[in-house]
Amino acid sequence: MPRTHVRSSLRLAALAALMAGAAAPALAQQAQTGTSDPAQAPAAQAPAPAAPAAEAPAAQAPALAPAAPAQQAPAQAQQAPAQQAPAQQAPQQPAGPQPQVVATHGDWTILCLDGKPPCIMRQLGYNADGREVMELSIRRIPPQQTQQGTVEAVMDVRVPLGVFLREGLSLQIDSAESQRAQFSICLSEGCLMRQPIPNAMVSAMKKGAVAKFGFVVPQGGQGGTEFNIDISLSGFTAAYNALAE
Repeated sequence: MPRTHVRSSLRLAALAALMAGAAAPALAQQAQTGTSDPAQAPAAQAPAPAAPAAEAPAAQAPALAPAAPAQQAPAQAQQAPAQQAPAQQAPQQPAGPQPQVVATHGDWTILCLDGKPPCIMRQLGYNADGREVMELSIRRIPPQQTQQGTVEAVMDVRVPLGVFLREGLSLQIDSAESQRAQFSICLSEGCLMRQPIPNAMVSAMKKGAVAKFGFVVPQGGQGGTEFNIDISLSGFTAAYNALAE
């Protein structure tokens, strides 16, 4: 099938999810100046000289304006430590549990929260350019009876955002018949397909060599391009059995 470049890579988020402009306004200051025409000043009447005397108090107003901030500055400086005190005393939030690789079986890794159960088995899928485009993880659950038979595990598959949701995700083990499942939800880290896997499928994966996953990505308004990602089944049995320990 044709392959195209996936615009964004899928980052690890499965384990934590399973268990995790302003500018200050400027003050415009307008200077007041006399508006009388100097050419007409000699023609002014006798009371005209009294006009500057009447305006003298107005000329003192700008000199008073800086005085008020100068008096308030110490008060603001004294209040600054009190306002900053809560930020300095705020306790730091402790970091949550982090996934750690505790074992490797073939092409599969076992990850546990802080190195302790619950754990998952995981493998990453890459496109032809070597970019990570898929994350597959499997975790064990208590046995359940379904229409497909006994289920003891759940599979999570994450692919990049932008896939055709209606096409779902296909899975083919070696040359067996392909199966298809729908995506469950899309989050910031990608689209998730979560599906219980019956024991019959687990047995097929234990005996198989390659699991091929497929999803469709839109391209140029002319339908979509299907991506097929091969997942190695080397070490699958040992990794799956390790989850039960």
